[in-house]
Amino acid sequence: MRSASILSTAVAATALVAIQPAVTAHAGTVSAGSYAACSAGWFCAWDGPDGTGREIRTQVSIPDLNTVGMDNQISSLWNRTGVGWCAYLEPHYRGPALRIGDWMGSLPPSADNAISSLRRGC
Repeated sequence: MRSASILSTAVAATALVAIQPAVTAHAGTVSAGSYAACSAGWFCAWDGPDGTGREIRTQVSIPDLNTVGMDNQISSLWNRTGVGWCAYLEPHYRGPALRIGDWMGSLPPSADNAISSLRRGC
C-alpha cells in the first residue's frame, strides 16, 4: 500500500511539473532590451522611449503590471502577436484604454508611464 501511495505522489508531482510552463509564461521576463530583442509572436514593452530600458515580454494578458514591476512605467512597446491588445490606465482592465494593433513605437504623452494592465484580444 505504501508503494502505491508513493507512486501516486510521484505521478501527481510529474503532472504539476508538466503544466508549470503554462502558468509561468504569464508575464515573461523583465530585462534590459531593445526593439531588436522582441521576437515575433510576443508583446514587448519598455520603460524607456524607442524600445530602451527595462523590457517585459508576454503572450498573455497581465491584469496588474505591478505584479511584474512595470506598473506606470511603460514608455514604448511593440505588438508582434498578430492580435489586438489594449493598454489600460488602471489595473484589471479598467479606465481609459489605448488600442494597439500591429504597432511599434513610443507612447503618446497621455499614456506614457500611465499603463497599469495589458489585455490580449480586447
